[in-house]
Amino acid sequence: MDGRLAVAWQLHARRQAEVHRGNLLAALSYCVKALIDQSCFKPIDDNNYSLHNFCAVLEQILSHRLKPQISFFSGSEMPTFWDYIRVACKDVPHNCLASIEAMENLETGLGKGRAWIRMALLEKRLAEYLRISLSNKNVTRQFYESSAILRTEEGGTVTMLIQGLNAIDFSLCLRDGSFDVGKFIEVDYTPFLSFSQSDAGRAADAAEERVVAMESSGHRVSDNDIALTMRRSLNNVDGNDAVARVFELEQQLGKEREQKSFFEEWLRNRESQLTDYKQQVEDLKSRLNAVQEEATQERRQYQAIILELQQQASVLPSMRGLPIMSPQNLAYSIQYDNSPSSSPPTSPAAVASNNSIGEKVKVTGDGKTFNDESLLTET
Repeated sequence: MDGRLAVAWQLHARRQAEVHRGNLLAALSYCVKALIDQSCFKPIDDNNYSLHNFCAVLEQILSHRLKPQISFFSGSEMPTFWDYIRVACKDVPHNCLASIEAMENLETGLGKGRAWIRMALLEKRLAEYLRISLSNKNVTRQFYESSAILRTEEGGTVTMLIQGLNAIDFSLCLRDGSFDVGKFIEVDYTPFLSFSQSDAGRAADAAEERVVAMESSGHRVSDNDIALTMRRSLNNVDGNDAVARVFELEQQLGKEREQKSFFEEWLRNRESQLTDYKQQVEDLKSRLNAVQEEATQERRQYQAIILELQQQASVLPSMRGLPIMSPQNLAYSIQYDNSPSSSPPTSPAAVASNNSIGEKVKVTGDGKTFNDESLLTET
């Protein structure tokens, strides 16, 4: 008996969790559609009721089945969805997390999370933040239970629904001090609730109204009169079935058109993102090719310099032991090499210089003896 009761409780809890997730997703879908529809006629600002409802629904989705976090100093404490976003989105390029943390009018994590939702809407990056957060499986598993929306397939549905909001230009104020007020915001489900009465029900109501009118006028109403009135009402309903069916089909067509426009807008946004990513890849490839060409040219220059230095270094050992010539002797040597005559110049200064050089030159390192003329000519 206890085993059956435990199984029944598990099934009940599972069904309640599925119903809760379905209700939140349906409310989110209606809120997104309402915002897209209203943005065509008026700007979406802080006074928009559908915006408040959307933020409340998204806050409940992000807070659905959060796990208590255990720390060494404070023990077990329940985190907010801002704690999850702050960890999961820290690697997002050009994120707004530091700006939210720096806001002086926010004190609680819940208030910072609510401000983050509105800032992400202003940046048109709310879907991007959620997509990157869900891709971080380890952090999501750390903060949420297994039955949470963000850990099931509905998490991807949430990201896809919010993607349509990138087409809306929001006008919001982030300096509102009411973000920290209240631990939980109730969702108003009255705009989403509608009751469609059947044709038989409408006929019964019409017949009842006719009977009440007949009794109020002093006529005695018999059972036959009531049956005849009901039959007439049903006949009228049957005669209006075609009109009612056309009206129902028109409503259904309008809903399908709204869904079609929503998915077309979402597809256009994805295509534009894909085009941007392709352009970024092409730019990176061109930059990589330019860097590779520059590196190749520099490598060739360095190789030429190294070869030149090696050649100069190979000449140095053969010149070891030679005297250093004065600039005057070097000039006369160049003049002598370029002159058509075979005799060296007879300048007194050159003769004196040659004599002085001849006296100093003895034997080089390879055992060769140089006189003044051979020294000058070889130099």
